[in-house]
Amino acid sequence: MSSEEAVQPVNYMFYTRGSSDDWDEFARISGDEGWSWNKIFPYFLKSETLTSPPDMRNTTDEINAGVHGTKGPLLTSLPALGISIDSRVINTTIQLQSEFPFNLDMNDGDPLGVGTLQSTIGDGARSSAATAFLMPILTQRPNLDVLLNTHATKLVPTGQKGSTPVFRKVQFSQSARGPTFTITASKEILLTAGSIGTPQILMLSGIGKALSLKKLGIKTILNLSDVGSNLLDHPFVGLQWSVNSNNTNDALNHFPDLLQTATAQYDAARQGPLANNPGGSLELASADPFVQPLINPNMLAEDIDISILTEAVKAAQRFSQAPAWNGYINGPYIDSVNLTSDAAIKAYIRTFASSFNHVAGSAKISKAHDMGGVVGPDLKVKGAEGLRIVDASVL
Repeated sequence: MSSEEAVQPVNYMFYTRGSSDDWDEFARISGDEGWSWNKIFPYFLKSETLTSPPDMRNTTDEINAGVHGTKGPLLTSLPALGISIDSRVINTTIQLQSEFPFNLDMNDGDPLGVGTLQSTIGDGARSSAATAFLMPILTQRPNLDVLLNTHATKLVPTGQKGSTPVFRKVQFSQSARGPTFTITASKEILLTAGSIGTPQILMLSGIGKALSLKKLGIKTILNLSDVGSNLLDHPFVGLQWSVNSNNTNDALNHFPDLLQTATAQYDAARQGPLANNPGGSLELASADPFVQPLINPNMLAEDIDISILTEAVKAAQRFSQAPAWNGYINGPYIDSVNLTSDAAIKAYIRTFASSFNHVAGSAKISKAHDMGGVVGPDLKVKGAEGLRIVDASVL
């Protein structure tokens, strides 16, 4: 279990299921209808409880409660108390409806449009994989042990099933110079080290591209060339506008006293401002498991990447020019001022684009009998026995 799995919601705590088209595409790629939206949707309901926002307001016109769960461990909610520009945003969806339609609930399978953000927050506190699924059973399950500050260093083969290598041992250590230990699974190893850690552990275990492993002196147990390939991430490009108001969240960033007050308010009552491509690749830098891998997100490598982001910037500009913003937005600010041509926008994107920390795809799923891919539709590692991957690296 990686810290990524437990801590990822710390970033923004967005609750998003994705598009029904994406899930149907997973079904096509994997050759298994079980990955389709209609088959996955019941599990979204089963895992979630939609809770009231901290201000307990009526949210009927902000969310479609019918597509949300009521008995699951993961708590979700809408934010408390809106901010001053909310009405302007909603008015923009009316004035520019054809391009920016209002979307009552972006988790109903059709995420296109503008609507209220849903978050993995319940009772004013963060709800994560750790708090929802792990902590409630930590003292109740005699077959569950969690080792803290422990680093999985590799998977150890335990034999053969015909010509298929069997993996049921995990080697781990608590420091680069400390002793190593091994535990053995009775049935299977579930690898959930995240889209960075999972391919790294596989390669350290001799599962990956044979030529690359050989260069680092690692014996190839299973030649899977797609391990670490097809890495995907979301590029992020921010824009700035000067506005005719001091009532913005920027104040929390620039005035430490305000941030301290907001933090104290949250700590006391869980209220206030704080309550609310072809792919890249990953390779080993060393056979030492404590050395970070080499990550190439390969962002903006293709012309289409730049073209899509250019149109996104122009769409944001059109959004800001709706009548709803008259008297509030003074104009573009700082580096956004000169974005008046495609060439200027493309140069801006190449200068300021960054990662949104949504890495996926580095151990991708494929049909059971396809030569490519790392796992089949059942998430078992291809060509191996006793090993499954259960994290975003398969998507």
